Amino acid sequence: MQQFYKRNNRWTEGLISAAKAVAFATNLLIESADGVLSGTHSLEQLIVASNEVAAATAQLERLEAAAKAVTEACKALVRQVKAVSARQTEEEDMDYKNMAVLEFKKREMEQQVRY
Repeated sequence: MQQFYKRNNRWTEGLISAAKAVAFATNLLIESADGVLSGTHSLEQLIVASNEVAAATAQLERLEAAAKAVTEACKALVRQVKAVSARQTEEEDMDYKNMAVLEFKKREMEQQVRY
């Protein structure tokens, strides 16, 4: 896992930045709540701080969703490459010399349709 973060430092920096934003907004929220209770802050300040936490958390959620989407896309690519590779291996193993003409033409048409 640590190697992933070293190789993908932009993603890691985004994650750290989003986490810092959540921490900052949470501190602001706590200060605002404390201030409302002690009479030094207004209720509006508390609402703004609450919205900041929600916005910062949404940024983290977007990163998580993006990471999941990229992971799924990578898995799909690997599956597709495996399938194409298996088809190529299958076609390489085919003995075209001893194949009937009709079967040869059928395989040729199937190959053209695939590619």
